[in-house]
Amino acid sequence: MLETHLLASGATKFLPQRRRIILIHCLGTEGQRILNTLPADAATTPTASGTPTTPNVYDVALAALRQHLASSSNVVVDCYWFHCRYQSTGVSVADFVVAMRELASVC
Repeated sequence: MLETHLLASGATKFLPQRRRIILIHCLGTEGQRILNTLPADAATTPTASGTPTTPNVYDVALAALRQHLASSSNVVVDCYWFHCRYQSTGVSVADFVVAMRELASVC
């Protein structure tokens, strides 16, 4: 949706720093808090010629947000389900162990 707004308003021609500011503005308070807590990538990256270049700050911020928001699991909830799991009547020990291992993999 932001990309559509940038395209419609002609903001795709703006410098990456200015597009990042627009992104931050559109995120709101909670989105800004999340973005500020994400780790920053390296400031420079070498090119094929060996000269360092500054990464596109807009693309870096957008990629970091996408990666962070893509995870759909909540560790606290996953651990809760792990602790609530019990062996029902008729469930073999092997099946119970498999289920516990699956639940434990996200805790």
